Amino acid sequence: SGGRRHHHPRGQQMSTHEINPYAASTSEQAYANPYQPADVAVGNAWVDGRTIIMQKGTRLPAWCVKTGERLRDDQLIQKKLSWNPSWVWLVFFLGGLLPLLIVVLITRKTGTVWYGVSEEALARRRKGIMLAWGIALLGIGLMFTPMFASMGDLFWLPLLLGIMTILGALIYGSIVSSLVKPSKIDKQYIWLNGAHPELLAQLPVWPMAVGR
Repeated sequence: SGGRRHHHPRGQQMSTHEINPYAASTSEQAYANPYQPADVAVGNAWVDGRTIIMQKGTRLPAWCVKTGERLRDDQLIQKKLSWNPSWVWLVFFLGGLLPLLIVVLITRKTGTVWYGVSEEALARRRKGIMLAWGIALLGIGLMFTPMFASMGDLFWLPLLLGIMTILGALIYGSIVSSLVKPSKIDKQYIWLNGAHPELLAQLPVWPMAVGR
């Protein structure tokens, strides 16, 4: 009748049209699993100290690698990383540029990953690259100074300062343009340095590190 109340029998599931006030919201459910989207299996990435060890092709949790900001899953970017052993650069001093290029191509390892980058991190990167270009242009200007000013026996000084300034700009530019840096890549895994602690906190500990 119209005055009777309908009660759910114990153990019977609620109708799909009813709302459970104690259930997590949709946004909370979306953030519950850091490994998004769901097509990527949990357990493909770990942390060992401040280093991320991950299988090639893994999507990292949606936190910015530089600022630690929580991001949407569509803010993950795909990046192909490359790595060479540090000893290969000695080849340049032993044999010159051509042998170096050959050894670099032979020993080069690559791997693709997905990680999150916030707008703030991208803006910092753009400013850093622009500053590096400005420093490089200053170095070029120093190199041409003897053409427009009488330097006498010190003509070599602006040239040396210009070369050092350009080298400094190249080093600075390579640092600010790299959001993360691989410390090692093999056939299966990538070792990644430079990630924000907030991102590291989302990952389980590398099993081989337990008990060390």
